[in-house]
Amino acid sequence: MRETSPSGFIPGTVVHDEAHYARMTPRRPADMAGVAGMAPVGLRPYQRDFVDAYQHARAVADEAARLFKPPPAKAVKTARKVAVFGLTGNPPTRSHASSVKWLQAQGFTVPVVVSMGHETKDSLRTYPIRAKMCEMEWPDLVWRVEEELWPRVGLPVFTYDILTAARDRWTQIDGVAPEVFAAIGPDIDPRKWLGYPEIMKAGFDFQPLPQAEFRSTLVRDAVMSGAGVDKWGRMVSPQIADFILRHRLFTRDALRINRTDLSYLT
Repeated sequence: MRETSPSGFIPGTVVHDEAHYARMTPRRPADMAGVAGMAPVGLRPYQRDFVDAYQHARAVADEAARLFKPPPAKAVKTARKVAVFGLTGNPPTRSHASSVKWLQAQGFTVPVVVSMGHETKDSLRTYPIRAKMCEMEWPDLVWRVEEELWPRVGLPVFTYDILTAARDRWTQIDGVAPEVFAAIGPDIDPRKWLGYPEIMKAGFDFQPLPQAEFRSTLVRDAVMSGAGVDKWGRMVSPQIADFILRHRLFTRDALRINRTDLSYLT
């Protein structure tokens, strides 16, 4: 076969010779490895030019990569999910504790907010002791935000005000506005709440909780009836049961004591 170019290609012809394709296909650089700066011996001039060009381009690329490294990518902060767990806490039960753990398992940050109650009701008078029991149950989670809010918004402090405070708090901590939820029991319909439209308009949401096995009312009724701790103790944690016994909470004698300040128990 007649050659008219180093590649063996004759213009206007179709060649099916394997040796022809072998001559046309440049060898891999790894097959051409020789002394640095020199092309392997035995190559045709155009093949040596290819090797030299490849080595030069590779050297330029390596130097560019060394000199012009891209800045490290900035970590994108994801929005924290905050579920405000509000309760009366009179007393906090094992079901309350299970609900908090369940929320944490779903990936929520869980501030526990003890309701101060209404200024004309007995719940306000018992707030100090209820807050104390909740802090015994959750030493690192109780957030006494209602104490900060009520001088400004009055009592009772509404859920909207608490959720707004939660968003402001964690926005300041993270630099990113969190997703804020109000944790609610499965039997609660927030659509009946006075501030429901305001809550939804602000972009907050609700997180239903699993069904609770123990209720605070069951504990109070059992203690008031004179039942021993063996009857109601399993519904609360040991430290709460001990606290109830030591201070004779929920007993008939305690109800006869007319105290307006229970801070002596905190």
